[in-house]
Amino acid sequence: MCGGDSSDRAAHGGARTNVSGAATLRVPRPQLGDGATPIITAEAAGRGAEQPFRGFASVTIRLPPEPGGPACRDDAQRTPALGKVQLDRRRVVADLQRNPTSPIGPRIGELRRVERCFGAIGMQCGDLANGQVSTCLTGEACLVNAGSWTHDECCVRNPNGFMCGGASAGPGAACAAEFALGAARLNSPYNWTRRVDPSLVNSTGVVDHERYCALAGAPMPAGEAEFCCSRAVRQLLPGSHVCR
Repeated sequence: MCGGDSSDRAAHGGARTNVSGAATLRVPRPQLGDGATPIITAEAAGRGAEQPFRGFASVTIRLPPEPGGPACRDDAQRTPALGKVQLDRRRVVADLQRNPTSPIGPRIGELRRVERCFGAIGMQCGDLANGQVSTCLTGEACLVNAGSWTHDECCVRNPNGFMCGGASAGPGAACAAEFALGAARLNSPYNWTRRVDPSLVNSTGVVDHERYCALAGAPMPAGEAEFCCSRAVRQLLPGSHVCR
């Protein structure tokens, strides 16, 4: 993939996609009135396609089934040179001993897609040009609640679940309860905001607790302390709790 304009498609550099087809480019945001809209180009096996970059955090490009279409410069994507990686074996063993039951391990076989803003309310980090609606404001904050958190994780396990972006599923399908919880919480005090980096991707199927947990003082039901950064709540009044 590469970013640039009609005269030089790789003016802003290029990058190779990972196994899930995602790549990160640093493309300047278009300014109102300058008349120039950056173009993102993707190509593979002689098939190319492009999308204008209108300032959203992500652009989705689908390659055509037949050869042809736009292409990046030959030097836009550089192949990394071979080298050596030094591993601290003692540190690796120590980390494994400290976390013998890490939740990431058992889910390796379930990885299906790369997610961004994983855990927040909405689709990815939001891209209106591609029909993705989100509560995340680029460079600002994302709105999170227990329903959005558990629904995102549920959709990784059930890609055709309710509102998971796969095949159409009815209200009784997998992930419907999590979606309903997230929607209901929008009209409650049990939502919190976190500033996140929209360029970070998550392919573990597990929400990054440190980045998306509720900070101290956030209202939280007593039975949902796991979503607090401290994983604990304290009572303010009977029936009213906040994260420690």
